[in-house]
Amino acid sequence: MFFLVVGAPITLILLFTTPPFQFPDEFTHFYKEVYLSQGHIMAYKLPSLVGADLPIKYSETEGHYSYMYLDETKKLKTNLLFKDLQYPEKDNRLVPTHFENTAAYPPAAYTAQSFAIFITNLITGSVVVQLYVARLASAICWLILIFCAIRLLPIGRWSAVALSLTPLSLVVSASCSNDAITFGLSLLFISQALRAITRTNKITRLEIAAIAINCLLLGLCKPPYFLLIGLVFAIPSVRFQSLKQRMLIMMLFILPAFLSTALWQLAISHVLINVYPGSDTHLQLHYVLAQPLSVLENILHTFLFSPTGDNLILQFVGLNAWFNIHTPFWMILLDYLVIFILVLHEPATTQRVRINKTFRLFCIGICLAGSLTIGLLLYLTFTPVGLDTVIGLNSRYFIPFAYLLIPILNASSLYSRKSHTFIILKFLIVFISLLTIPLIITRFY
Repeated sequence: MFFLVVGAPITLILLFTTPPFQFPDEFTHFYKEVYLSQGHIMAYKLPSLVGADLPIKYSETEGHYSYMYLDETKKLKTNLLFKDLQYPEKDNRLVPTHFENTAAYPPAAYTAQSFAIFITNLITGSVVVQLYVARLASAICWLILIFCAIRLLPIGRWSAVALSLTPLSLVVSASCSNDAITFGLSLLFISQALRAITRTNKITRLEIAAIAINCLLLGLCKPPYFLLIGLVFAIPSVRFQSLKQRMLIMMLFILPAFLSTALWQLAISHVLINVYPGSDTHLQLHYVLAQPLSVLENILHTFLFSPTGDNLILQFVGLNAWFNIHTPFWMILLDYLVIFILVLHEPATTQRVRINKTFRLFCIGICLAGSLTIGLLLYLTFTPVGLDTVIGLNSRYFIPFAYLLIPILNASSLYSRKSHTFIILKFLIVFISLLTIPLIITRFY
């Protein structure tokens, strides 16, 4: 319950205090959700870029707030927000509306937001109200998914709490984008996999169904997180009746997810375009095949020394990459300290669960493969041909793989839940989470 007690109110405050369309790319995520709420799925090519014909009131309302988008010197004009709430734009003429960067994403992680927009549109045509309701739907799903995942974890529950309540995670959860639900599904799947791996009884039908459904949903989220499904291969053979049963169940887990991912990518292939100037997927692919070691060096160098400002390690818990908000270094350092203390030494419990070295290595492999896949996809699709760095790389993309630190680093307990050490750690989690609110408020007001 600690996660909900701390996370829910902070997420709601961030959700309503962050002005409309100020989360990075939020407007294109919102346009896609509006399009889905109308019963459509596939975007199409417009005279320029990719998107769909939507009522002009959506782009006009977004334009009211574009003056401060990613510009930390601009503040919210509150009279403008109140005007949009009292006298919303009503022009429903259809105009080409582009959302090429989100058009390629599968619809699974947009379902809650799109349904919320559909229901809200029956009550009010206000664009701002629809946006806030979409944010609320995403936040509620994130809270439920993370809460269930934490309850299911056989180890590292407090590690998951700390990782889920960083300033970056909280800000992600308050956006209407597909990130929050994707990250919630990722942790839930890791919890299911760890539970399946650490149990000794025969696998049940309910367990099989739950894992299979989550595999399918992950396949219909962002492509790199499909790799997490590989954790099912670590389920021990003793949990199956026979080798044949194990092979059939593995096929049930993998094939639907793989096919759904492949079919979606095939379906959207005709609308995929290169957005960033100088990028060309086909030419970049030839360059990657010709210079694989050089490309690998470029990706690793970007991981360590991001050209967009602070490196990814600092961005991972701070807000620098999202709003150009200066997150104090002591706050970042303190958050990392809390996370690694909890990951390395979870508070003692009555049930002792051991993670073998083979599975730890398996998780390390998935973590590294997933991280490199993120870098490679951005290099192929978003980076100018031959450039020595990766454009568009953001630390939030690595949140799902960061949860794998729980089984990788989980070690013996040094203290009990009633110890002063644990009480201090819980206080620090709350303290750091609460500091996210003044960071956002001073940015926009």
